[in-house]
Amino acid sequence: MMGLDVNAEHFRARVLQDAINYGMAATWERRAALFEAALPRPGDFRGHQQTRERQAEKVRELIDIVTACRARAQAARAHDRIDADVAAVVPEKGVQASHTPGGEVAA
Repeated sequence: MMGLDVNAEHFRARVLQDAINYGMAATWERRAALFEAALPRPGDFRGHQQTRERQAEKVRELIDIVTACRARAQAARAHDRIDADVAAVVPEKGVQASHTPGGEVAA
C-alpha cells in the first residue's frame, strides 16, 4: 500500500456522487436507452446457435429491462432534487457526470 495516494475527501465525494446518480431519473433513462439500443433490428444477424424461441425470450428480457428502467426513472422524478447539505459537499456538476452510460465509475 506504500505509494498509494488516497484522498479521503475525494473518495467520499465520489461515493456520494454515485449514490445520488443511482437515484436520479436521468440515470435510469440513459440505462433504458442503452438496453433499447441493444434490441435487434430487422436484418440483424442473430447467430445460428440459438433457437427462435430463445431469441424471442432474449427480446422479451430486454423489453422487460427497458420497462423496469423507465419505471424506476418515473419513480425517481418525484425525488430528483439534491438536499442543500449534500450539495454543499458535492458540486452538482460532478453529481451529473460521475457515471459512464454503462454504469462504470468515470475517472
